[in-house]
Amino acid sequence: MIFFRLAKFFFSGDASVDIYRSTGIVLGLLIIPVSFIYYIADKIEASLINRENRIQEILENNRKKQEHINSLMQYEVIDNYSICLSLDYESKKTKRS
Repeated sequence: MIFFRLAKFFFSGDASVDIYRSTGIVLGLLIIPVSFIYYIADKIEASLINRENRIQEILENNRKKQEHINSLMQYEVIDNYSICLSLDYESKKTKRS
C-alpha cells in the first residue's frame, strides 16, 4: 500500500504496471544523494564535537593555570614574615652520652 502511494506520487499520470519499476529506480537513485548528505552531516557533527571538546579542554587548562597562579599569589599577599623560636636557655640540662 505504501509503495503504491509512492508510485502514484512520482508518476501520477501513468496507470501502467511500469510505474512500480520506475519508482524502484527513482528510490534507488535517491539513496545516493541522501547517503552523501548523511556522510557530510556526520563529518560536520564529528568536527563540531571535536571543536567543542578542544574548547572545553582549553578552558579546563586555563582554569587549572589560574588556580595555580592564585595559589602562588597567596604568598605574594603576605608582606611580613615572622619566625617565632622558643629557646630554653635557663635550663641546666645537659646531654649525657
